[in-house]
Amino acid sequence: MQDWLGEALVSSGPGRFGYQHLHLADDGIAVTRFSSFGNDVAVHVPRVPDLVAFLVREGVAMLQRGLDLVRLEANAIAILPLGEAVTLRWHRVTIEAFSITPSSVATLLGVLGRPLRLHAPRLVPQSSSLAALWRDSAQILSGRVLVTPDAYERDLLRTQMIGALTATTVEAFGLSERTEDDEERDAAVRGRAEAFMTTRLREPITIPDIAHAAGVSIRGLQLAYQRHQQVSPLVRLRQLRLQAAREALETGRVASVAAVARDFGYTNPGRFAAHYRDQFGETPSTTRTRSEDGDRAAEGRPEPGI
Repeated sequence: MQDWLGEALVSSGPGRFGYQHLHLADDGIAVTRFSSFGNDVAVHVPRVPDLVAFLVREGVAMLQRGLDLVRLEANAIAILPLGEAVTLRWHRVTIEAFSITPSSVATLLGVLGRPLRLHAPRLVPQSSSLAALWRDSAQILSGRVLVTPDAYERDLLRTQMIGALTATTVEAFGLSERTEDDEERDAAVRGRAEAFMTTRLREPITIPDIAHAAGVSIRGLQLAYQRHQQVSPLVRLRQLRLQAAREALETGRVASVAAVARDFGYTNPGRFAAHYRDQFGETPSTTRTRSEDGDRAAEGRPEPGI
């Protein structure tokens, strides 16, 4: 077990005990498949050396971290958080575990020049849809890429799939890197991001573009927003574009609602109208009509048809 759990302490009650495993290591990740049986088997890890995400293929396991205790039946997913103490118990179980190195997680989170301190608020995925996505990513990596020579020998494909599973693990379990100056740093990141977005609302910018301008990774940009505003950078960009579109409509001097939608990145006028109504409580046509009526009233012109 030291291959993937480091200094693990294993205990079992009276009776037979069995354990067998297959360990496959690659750059940034290691896959361990093991089956074990016994009477009240318990594995205590005083400090998990890597971030370990795992799938229970058969049997039932109990995972404990401090006061957190979760029951994991077949097809359940959980993590052993990096650097924390955990205990895993079972009678009979088959597990496939993915050990992700701290350097891989640090690269994804944009943590440079300091030790990674990972905040893991939960032991199981945040939602069933994210859990399903994690299973799919894990199956492709372990069941195809790492065991198929034609795929394994293609470095770009292999490293991208390892990165995809790392990203899915971070997202599924809501992991983040925490430091004492998070609030001040996040405010600076958001300031740079919003300055970049505000001057390019009519341009087809992407989230990687915004992250680059803010000087952080995509995940770092996402966390800077979610920790304080509870929205994603993509939603924030949409809010800023809709606000600019509203200001354009309020001038009362636009060719059409569809033209304004196109100016701010919407190729589908119906989607633009739906997002606009959600944000402002009225349709863009209503805003435009009210502005035009106000202009006519100010200039003393009659209403149409009068």
